[in-house]
Amino acid sequence: MLQHMDREMNDRFRTLAWDSGAECWRMQGTMNRRPWSSIVMDPRTERVLVDSLSDFFAEDTQRWYKSHGIPYRRGYLFYGPPGTRKTSCITAVATRFGCNVYR
Repeated sequence: MLQHMDREMNDRFRTLAWDSGAECWRMQGTMNRRPWSSIVMDPRTERVLVDSLSDFFAEDTQRWYKSHGIPYRRGYLFYGPPGTRKTSCITAVATRFGCNVYR
């Protein structure tokens, strides 16, 4: 899940994990930001992902969620074998859109 982060952490973003015993999110650590230009991705897939996230973070979308009483959050599932750059992509998304990562 992605959520806008505090702007005070310029070079890093937070990663949080669900603590089922305490039923809350706990800070797991921080990760270095990663420039979007460092990601190699099929251009069509990149456009779909960027358009989807840009639309989600738009003020109109936030107002729509609020007016309909829907929690404002979005999750993405990245899958594939180890070494296929899933974490790199998530890191670049969090950097580009100013988000924390929830696992």
